[in-house]
Amino acid sequence: MMNCLTNTTDLTNPLQAFIPVIKDYHQGVVVQYVNARDLHSFLESKRDFSNWMKERIKQYEFKKGKDYHLLTKKVEQVSGAKTLKEYKITLPMAKELAMVERNKQGKLARQYFIQCEAALSQIAPGTTEELRKQWLIERQATKTAYQRMCEALYKHRQRQGKITNPCHYSNEANLINRIVLDMSPVKWKQANNITDDKDLRSHFNAEQLSKAEYLENANGFLLDDNQSYEVRKAKLKAMLNNRFIGA
Repeated sequence: MMNCLTNTTDLTNPLQAFIPVIKDYHQGVVVQYVNARDLHSFLESKRDFSNWMKERIKQYEFKKGKDYHLLTKKVEQVSGAKTLKEYKITLPMAKELAMVERNKQGKLARQYFIQCEAALSQIAPGTTEELRKQWLIERQATKTAYQRMCEALYKHRQRQGKITNPCHYSNEANLINRIVLDMSPVKWKQANNITDDKDLRSHFNAEQLSKAEYLENANGFLLDDNQSYEVRKAKLKAMLNNRFIGA
């Protein structure tokens, strides 16, 4: 049976080349998605993709953030750059869209998605539970590292005769998050269609949490060494690259 849990094409099932199933993790739980544009093309719908998608969402009451995520990307054309809307849809939504198309292509797609779900169920609940446990371990580790970093910041500012306010702790957390994400947390949330008010790191995967823990521990040592914000920022970026990319 095909492996639906990779981002690479699996040639054991020809449909994987037309409708790649991608994986994502939410708090250690594997979630499978497909690109709605790929599905629309495979279904051979005669309708414009944008109108087809909007109508299906309204008609079958699919929910943003639950059944699909809306992304945007810029495409360079002769007439200039054009912004396209892309829909990352869950397998249950993809199955329903395939079913309501009521043609041979829809039937093939639906059977394919059922196989993908079956492949995922074969690794659950054991592997999925282990992923969940690992995520929780990493999450707790970042909380401990954050507390240590805050203590180091307080003492660092105390040595300088400065008062430490809540905003100073937030600034340090934001520094770490920006380095881990390689962009501002606001832009990252927008790119990933995160609209809730939960703690940002509740949306991090295990690797991102591991990076945050490493950086917070390192930042604590740099604060103990009385390094300035800009120096710490540069050093932390270099250290992350050496630890996770350059290795």
